[in-house]
Amino acid sequence: MSAWKKLKQDRLAMCCLVFLSSVVLVGIFAPFFAPNNPVAVDTSLRFAGPSFQYPLGNDQLGRCVLSRLIYAIRPSVLLVLFALSITVMIGTVLGLISGYYKGRVDNVIMRLCDVMLSFPSEVITLAIIGIFGVGLQNILLACILTKWAWFTRVIRTAVMQFSEQNYVQFAKAAGCSTFHVLTHHILPMTLSEIAVIFSSSVCSLILQISGFSFLGLGMQAPTPEWGMMLNEAKDVMLSYPTLMLPPGIAVMLVSASFGFLGDSLRDAMDPKHEPAVTKRKKIRSTV
Repeated sequence: MSAWKKLKQDRLAMCCLVFLSSVVLVGIFAPFFAPNNPVAVDTSLRFAGPSFQYPLGNDQLGRCVLSRLIYAIRPSVLLVLFALSITVMIGTVLGLISGYYKGRVDNVIMRLCDVMLSFPSEVITLAIIGIFGVGLQNILLACILTKWAWFTRVIRTAVMQFSEQNYVQFAKAAGCSTFHVLTHHILPMTLSEIAVIFSSSVCSLILQISGFSFLGLGMQAPTPEWGMMLNEAKDVMLSYPTLMLPPGIAVMLVSASFGFLGDSLRDAMDPKHEPAVTKRKKIRSTV
């Protein structure tokens, strides 16, 4: 059974996939879905309740909460996906080179990884913020610098395992170039590892970006971002606690969906793992 067929049997995974695809599409076409200008200030509408024009009400500056929530998908999700894609590309290339060539090349790359992994990611992030200033772009840069080493190690381990397989040795004996062997015989076998670590890392990175923005170190006003919306809502949390619900629920649902999808991808692509849907059926049968 193919990985896609296994994934389709998992209803939770498919629900997460449909939900995340919808979130991404809404973020890309935010101007068509947002009912109002997300940065337009109208003090006469401060803390106004939900209405037809403002379905989720207005914040302390009279801005449309729903419009800000929709536009916040771009920095909170789309930019995270873009930064993580760059990180995975760097880690995949270095992991392929390190795991395939081994020897001195492997030692040099692994020592670089050891140096990067020896520093806590939060320390590197704060150092970059201290040097270049606050801003989402600096936090994303810090995430790329702190995560590429971990991706490289994971991909290297998989490459070293697959590079010893018979079909790879036959390809070498047949005179195939190194580039052909890496791209046609080894890289496809590591796609499951890449997909799993990508989806699981999106979850943690979204939480990290939202956390830094909540502390005022990420996206700056007036651009909407979920963590910054939480930061703004905390000042009036006791008087208007409902302002924290939309961005808080959005962060929770999106990060949890990526986490569930990552687990399902791992189960579907690795034959050694029992599919999640089978596990849930067994649990129901024993209850």
